[in-house]
Amino acid sequence: RELFISGKHALSFFRSLGNAYYYFQPDLQEIDTIHLSGDISSLEVILTSILFREKYASDVKLELLPAIPDGFSGNLMVAGDNNFVENKFMKGLSFTEEITEVLGMPFVNYVFCAKDEKVMKDLNRVLEALNKNNQNKLNEILNSYNFIYEAKDFIEDELGGISFQFTSELQTALQELFRLPYYHGILDDMFDLKFIMD
Repeated sequence: RELFISGKHALSFFRSLGNAYYYFQPDLQEIDTIHLSGDISSLEVILTSILFREKYASDVKLELLPAIPDGFSGNLMVAGDNNFVENKFMKGLSFTEEITEVLGMPFVNYVFCAKDEKVMKDLNRVLEALNKNNQNKLNEILNSYNFIYEAKDFIEDELGGISFQFTSELQTALQELFRLPYYHGILDDMFDLKFIMD
């Protein structure tokens, strides 16, 4: 199988800021179940499973939780902007930091890919134009959300730990990330990642 991936644009994280955080019950010796809520993708599901095997030698059970009930006290991963409501993220453990530690490299969270090389080349041109037109709009975008001051302040401080450029170091990090599910028997075949620079 082949995937054509933009060799120019991606979203990568180097610090604490990310789109997902873990919230654990206090004073636990072992974690056997993690409930997943919010904007969960297969990436969070697969990497959480691998993370707990690699870092904690634990095969955790993962359960989707469409909505968090009032008074919920289980172990939880929340993906998406709900982390920044009522400063919830301040009590959480950054998924990005955990994955970065396991990889020993930055975490490439989002890439642009296509099955057709021409489609990817066309998308690279569109993304280049968008990048030039929107470089100075991050604060404007951030202010459009109703996050409280501490959340906005944290995000602004962490913006230096985000990269939209897809450097060769980040391409290597993505290749390492793709190897993890293969080594853990989740994928039967390796993808041949082809980075498109045009």
